[in-house]
Amino acid sequence: MKKKNGLTLIEMLLVISLLAILLGLGTIVFTNFARKDQAEVTGAKIISSLSEARAKTLAGYSLGQVSGLNFGIHFETEYYSLFAGTSFNPNDSLNQKFLLPAGLRINEIFFPSGNVIFKKITGDVLNFDASHNCLILEDQQSDQQRKICLNKLGVATVE
Repeated sequence: MKKKNGLTLIEMLLVISLLAILLGLGTIVFTNFARKDQAEVTGAKIISSLSEARAKTLAGYSLGQVSGLNFGIHFETEYYSLFAGTSFNPNDSLNQKFLLPAGLRINEIFFPSGNVIFKKITGDVLNFDASHNCLILEDQQSDQQRKICLNKLGVATVE
């Protein structure tokens, strides 16, 4: 009797099926890690933008005006904007608008009028209210939430 080398069709199909299952499970696990990472990165970007607005206020940025301006962040469900002044004007060409990644949204905004504005000289939050000092960033696909809060001094933390 002659021994044949090679694989049968059933063996090949079995190996391909197992590889497909492992690849599918790996993709699901990797996607969940990527979504979690995206929410963390976006939360860090929001905190960075809040710090930038506070720093510009403290540094006395004037944008060509006689004296330094207040700076703040305006929050909407799908984006947030860094702006100059004591009130948000959506038509101001100097606003810096930051869109949230797909699947992420700001679910609840507890800042007055959706704005955080920093005081000149001190960098404190203008009209600070301890009961209205947070927002909730939500990943709509995983239902994970990140709560970002500010203290009176303008320091942001993630809870």
